[in-house]
Amino acid sequence: MIKCNVSVCGTVSKAAVVRNGKDGMPFTTYSVDVVVPAKSGINKTVIVSCIMDGDDAEGIVVGNRIELKGVLTFKKKDDNLYFNLKVSEVNLSPVSESKDGIVGDMEFKGKVGKDIDMKKGKNGKAFLMFSAFSA
Repeated sequence: MIKCNVSVCGTVSKAAVVRNGKDGMPFTTYSVDVVVPAKSGINKTVIVSCIMDGDDAEGIVVGNRIELKGVLTFKKKDDNLYFNLKVSEVNLSPVSESKDGIVGDMEFKGKVGKDIDMKKGKNGKAFLMFSAFSA
Protein backbone atom coordinates (compact mmCIF):
# COMPACT_ATOMS: atom_id res chain seq x y z
CA MET A 1 0.00 0.00 0.00
CA ILE A 2 1.22 3.46 -0.84
CA LYS A 3 -0.08 6.14 1.52
CA CYS A 4 0.97 9.78 1.67
CA ASN A 5 0.41 12.39 4.39
CA VAL A 6 0.21 15.51 2.24
CA SER A 7 -0.73 19.13 1.86
CA VAL A 8 -2.46 19.92 -1.45
CA CYS A 9 -2.94 23.38 -2.92
CA GLY A 10 -5.09 23.82 -6.03
CA THR A 11 -8.36 25.03 -7.55
CA VAL A 12 -11.77 23.49 -6.87
CA SER A 13 -12.94 21.92 -10.16
CA LYS A 14 -16.05 19.98 -9.11
CA ALA A 15 -18.71 21.35 -6.76
CA ALA A 16 -19.00 19.91 -3.28
CA VAL A 17 -21.79 17.36 -2.84
CA VAL A 18 -23.02 16.14 0.55
CA ARG A 19 -24.24 12.54 0.79
CA ASN A 20 -25.00 10.03 3.51
CA GLY A 21 -23.03 6.81 3.89
CA LYS A 22 -24.45 3.37 4.61
CA ASP A 23 -24.24 4.15 8.32
CA GLY A 24 -26.29 7.35 7.83
CA MET A 25 -23.34 9.66 8.54
CA PRO A 26 -22.87 12.58 6.11
CA PHE A 27 -19.74 13.06 3.99
CA THR A 28 -18.70 15.64 1.41
CA THR A 29 -17.04 14.98 -1.96
CA TYR A 30 -15.45 17.34 -4.50
CA SER A 31 -12.48 17.56 -6.86
CA VAL A 32 -9.43 19.82 -6.94
CA ASP A 33 -7.20 20.54 -9.97
CA VAL A 34 -3.50 20.78 -9.12
CA VAL A 35 -1.03 22.04 -11.72
CA VAL A 36 2.23 20.14 -11.30
CA PRO A 37 5.22 21.89 -12.90
CA ALA A 38 7.55 19.96 -15.18
CA LYS A 39 11.18 20.66 -16.02
CA SER A 40 10.30 20.51 -19.72
CA GLY A 41 8.00 23.51 -19.25
CA ILE A 42 4.81 21.62 -20.12
CA ASN A 43 2.84 21.55 -16.88
CA LYS A 44 0.52 18.65 -16.04
CA THR A 45 -2.87 19.09 -14.37
CA VAL A 46 -3.69 16.37 -11.83
CA ILE A 47 -7.27 15.87 -10.63
CA VAL A 48 -7.48 14.97 -6.92
CA SER A 49 -10.80 13.48 -5.75
CA CYS A 50 -11.49 14.61 -2.19
CA ILE A 51 -13.73 13.17 0.52
CA MET A 52 -14.22 14.43 4.06
CA ASP A 53 -16.48 13.55 6.96
CA GLY A 54 -19.37 15.86 7.74
CA ASP A 55 -21.62 18.11 5.71
CA ASP A 56 -19.42 21.20 5.55
CA ALA A 57 -19.73 22.15 1.86
CA GLU A 58 -19.91 25.91 2.43
CA GLY A 59 -17.03 27.82 0.91
CA ILE A 60 -15.99 24.97 -1.41
CA VAL A 61 -16.90 26.74 -4.65
CA VAL A 62 -15.77 25.85 -8.17
CA GLY A 63 -12.93 28.14 -9.26
CA ASN A 64 -11.75 29.07 -5.74
CA ARG A 65 -8.24 28.25 -4.55
CA ILE A 66 -8.08 25.87 -1.62
CA GLU A 67 -5.46 24.22 0.58
CA LEU A 68 -6.09 20.75 2.02
CA LYS A 69 -4.30 18.39 4.37
CA GLY A 70 -4.96 14.68 4.59
CA VAL A 71 -4.05 11.18 3.43
CA LEU A 72 -3.51 10.68 -0.32
CA THR A 73 -3.83 7.24 -1.90
CA PHE A 74 -3.36 6.13 -5.49
CA LYS A 75 -5.25 3.73 -7.70
CA LYS A 76 -4.21 2.64 -11.15
CA LYS A 77 -6.77 1.21 -13.53
CA ASP A 78 -5.56 0.38 -17.03
CA ASP A 79 -3.39 3.36 -18.03
CA ASN A 80 -5.15 5.85 -15.72
CA LEU A 81 -3.79 6.93 -12.33
CA TYR A 82 -6.38 8.17 -9.81
CA PHE A 83 -5.55 10.36 -6.79
CA ASN A 84 -7.90 10.12 -3.78
CA LEU A 85 -7.54 12.40 -0.76
CA LYS A 86 -9.16 11.73 2.64
CA VAL A 87 -9.29 15.32 3.91
CA SER A 88 -8.58 16.10 7.56
CA GLU A 89 -8.10 19.87 7.36
CA VAL A 90 -9.37 22.57 4.94
CA ASN A 91 -8.05 26.11 4.43
CA LEU A 92 -10.46 28.09 2.21
CA SER A 93 -8.19 31.13 2.01
CA PRO A 94 -4.61 29.98 1.37
CA VAL A 95 -1.79 32.51 1.23
CA SER A 96 -2.05 34.32 -2.10
CA GLU A 97 1.48 33.38 -3.20
CA SER A 98 0.92 29.65 -2.49
CA LYS A 99 1.77 27.65 -5.59
CA ASP A 100 -0.19 24.65 -6.77
CA GLY A 101 1.35 21.41 -5.64
CA ILE A 102 1.33 18.27 -3.54
CA VAL A 103 3.86 18.18 -0.69
CA GLY A 104 4.30 15.58 2.04
CA ASP A 105 5.66 12.22 3.16
CA MET A 106 5.08 8.82 1.55
CA GLU A 107 4.74 5.42 3.26
CA PHE A 108 5.16 2.20 1.35
CA LYS A 109 4.10 -1.18 2.69
CA GLY A 110 4.88 -4.08 0.44
CA LYS A 111 7.72 -6.17 -0.92
CA VAL A 112 10.87 -4.84 -2.54
CA GLY A 113 12.36 -6.70 -5.51
CA LYS A 114 15.78 -8.40 -5.50
CA ASP A 115 17.79 -5.62 -7.16
CA ILE A 116 18.38 -2.31 -5.40
CA ASP A 117 20.78 -0.12 -7.38
CA MET A 118 22.48 3.14 -6.47
CA LYS A 119 22.42 5.37 -9.58
CA LYS A 120 23.53 8.90 -10.39
CA GLY A 121 21.33 11.39 -12.23
CA LYS A 122 22.41 13.77 -15.00
CA ASN A 123 23.35 16.36 -12.40
CA GLY A 124 25.45 13.85 -10.43
CA LYS A 125 22.97 13.47 -7.57
CA ALA A 126 22.72 9.90 -6.20
CA PHE A 127 19.41 8.04 -5.93
CA LEU A 128 18.13 4.49 -5.31
CA MET A 129 16.31 2.58 -8.02
CA PHE A 130 14.29 -0.54 -7.22
CA SER A 131 11.11 -2.37 -8.09
CA ALA A 132 8.41 -3.18 -5.55
CA PHE A 133 4.81 -4.26 -5.32
CA SER A 134 2.02 -3.77 -2.86
CA ALA A 135 -1.23 -5.68 -2.39
